Amino acid sequence: MVGSKDDERWCTSASKLTYEFTYEFTYEFTYEFAFEFTYEFTDEFTDEFTDEFTYESIILPESA
Repeated sequence: MVGSKDDERWCTSASKLTYEFTYEFTYEFTYEFAFEFTYEFTDEFTDEFTDEFTYESIILPESA
């Protein structure tokens, strides 16, 4: 019977560890990295590039 209690504790610990890892990795990585990287890098880069590209290609040819 001691083995079954140890097995039960191990399964409970493994479940908690799996849940914590899944939560930490999935949520933290997905939200923190993917969302913030996508939003901050892509959005800011797109805005800056679009503004500069639009300014360079529309304003300069008109003034030339």
